[in-house]
Amino acid sequence: MLEIGRQVMTGKHRNYYRGPRVERIKIKCEVCNKVFEITPGRLRARGKVRFCSRKCMATGFTKPNSHTILQCSLCGKGMTKRTDKVKSKNYCSIECRGKARRVPGAKWKDKKYIHDYQKRYSKSHRWRRLKTNALWISKNKRKILNIKKKYRQTHKDEIAALAHSRRTRIKEVKFSVAEWKGIKAFYNYTCLCCGRGEPEILLTPDHIHPLVKGGLNCKENIQPLCGSCNSSKGTKTIDYRTQVKSF
Repeated sequence: MLEIGRQVMTGKHRNYYRGPRVERIKIKCEVCNKVFEITPGRLRARGKVRFCSRKCMATGFTKPNSHTILQCSLCGKGMTKRTDKVKSKNYCSIECRGKARRVPGAKWKDKKYIHDYQKRYSKSHRWRRLKTNALWISKNKRKILNIKKKYRQTHKDEIAALAHSRRTRIKEVKFSVAEWKGIKAFYNYTCLCCGRGEPEILLTPDHIHPLVKGGLNCKENIQPLCGSCNSSKGTKTIDYRTQVKSF
């Protein structure tokens, strides 16, 4: 056998044995005082290693002064608990903990608080939400098509009434092609939301006050937006003209 540094050449085929891949860390067991070795990765994952085996761990946690006697914060029943697990409120069972959490007027029961919290969370994690939604849409395209198809089959009357009311509102006040060209030229053929312009994108007329909410189909109620910005705006009332100049 020929030893070259940490590499050991063994056998007639001259195979190499390189030894352990990482240096082991030596730790002394707090119960039996046995010295055992552990890898740095395991130590980082567990944070702290005190015992060499489960038997020593059970003995170490039951040694004197490792447990304390407490009273249940709800029913007052006596119980024993580990000293490193003691909290400001301690309960003897899952039932007592559940009853203690059902407090009248608790914030997790207040619908307004939950609504405001979800709104704040959605606003602060907007890009994460959009990324998750886009990933779900890309993986469930057929499912989305089936949902839309089923909705069209079960809501034929509602869809027909909505389309008829939209056509009626558009016919009440006519919006000409010349007026649309004038609006685009006035804003330099630029989307007022994202700032991109033609021919990079195709501008579409967007109703500032949506037709479904009583808006009119006139030039005073129309602003130029690209297709994606128009779709993301939806039925919200947002006037992007005030961010540029008044019409």
